[in-house]
Amino acid sequence: MERKITKQELESLRAKFSCGTRVELVQMNDVQAPPPGTRGTVQYVDDIGTIHVKWDNGSSLGIAYGEDACKTLRERSCPRCKTIYTDPPALSRRDNQTLLCPDCGIREALEDAGYDEIRRETALAEIIKARQEAGKKMNS
Repeated sequence: MERKITKQELESLRAKFSCGTRVELVQMNDVQAPPPGTRGTVQYVDDIGTIHVKWDNGSSLGIAYGEDACKTLRERSCPRCKTIYTDPPALSRRDNQTLLCPDCGIREALEDAGYDEIRRETALAEIIKARQEAGKKMNS
């Protein structure tokens, strides 16, 4: 039995399952469903609340609102570089909506500051190194 979704529920669902959110399937009522535990990346949530997912096993069946179940994972998939990451995301400077991996967020900022590709990648490498060193100090 299909459950109708309210406007408020749809807004909440779209906020929780934004593009790039990583999910794990709990259960799906479909004979062609991926097995429980399959992970995937949210593409979008449509107007009836179906969460459209690109599953890691190649399937693309959507999670039906009120019928199926999944859980969000801490990891995300960057829509720009396709990297799976767990650090807090960066907000794209291009549209102020898209969540990017931290490295792509830095790349956008450096692009906007006029850095060419070589300077951008050199600066990014230095930032990553400094971030790793700071992490080591916090863990010791």
